[in-house]
Amino acid sequence: YGGKIMLNPGSTQIQWLETLMAVTDEKIQFLEKNRKELHDNTLAVQNALNVKLRKGFSCTSEEYYSLMKEFAMLLTHQHNDRDELNDGPKTTALALDRVGIVVETHQACRRPVVTSTGEIRISASMSPNMISSSIGKLRNEAFQN
Repeated sequence: YGGKIMLNPGSTQIQWLETLMAVTDEKIQFLEKNRKELHDNTLAVQNALNVKLRKGFSCTSEEYYSLMKEFAMLLTHQHNDRDELNDGPKTTALALDRVGIVVETHQACRRPVVTSTGEIRISASMSPNMISSSIGKLRNEAFQN
């Protein structure tokens, strides 16, 4: 991430200049850490639910990040409980027949629905347990579209 950006201050909006001047090495490192955490959490949720997640247009990055973090923490907690109790096999879902999940803001999506493209649209404000049960109920309908 080295280098210099040369801009003509006369033709660049002041807000852009202020924003670019505020970028520091610490902020870039913080962004990289959060991006890696989001990637790892999303991967864990996708594998656990056998789905393909994506952030919808109305969902903010913060909402999506928070949902993935909460969901991954729940999965980790459940995994640890299973390890302590030794009840049941540990499985990893394959990437076959993954249903598409679109995460939208709660104003745009109040309840889970199957779209005309065969994806399940969910709200970022839903609890992980509600999301899991909704995916289970709507999975067959999503594959039929």
